[in-house]
Amino acid sequence: MGLQWKSGLLNLVFPTLCIACREPGASSGFCASCWSAIQFLDGPLCGRCGIPFDVPLDGECAVCLSHPPSFDKARAILRYDDISRAPSWR
Repeated sequence: MGLQWKSGLLNLVFPTLCIACREPGASSGFCASCWSAIQFLDGPLCGRCGIPFDVPLDGECAVCLSHPPSFDKARAILRYDDISRAPSWR
């Protein structure tokens, strides 16, 4: 019971903020609004750099074929946009 009291006091003094919009109440990093706006990548991807394809293709994108990067494989889980960029408070 003592730990719950300390945790509650800590949340009152330092509320958990969303890392994207800085609104209070984000229990896992993002508030519900920002979490629902994140565009996770799925579907066809370049086999090397992980860039999304518009149509299902196997293999690598034109850039990786013409100038192979020095790595074997890379993968992002979400689209880099206003929500996933650096937090707005920076």
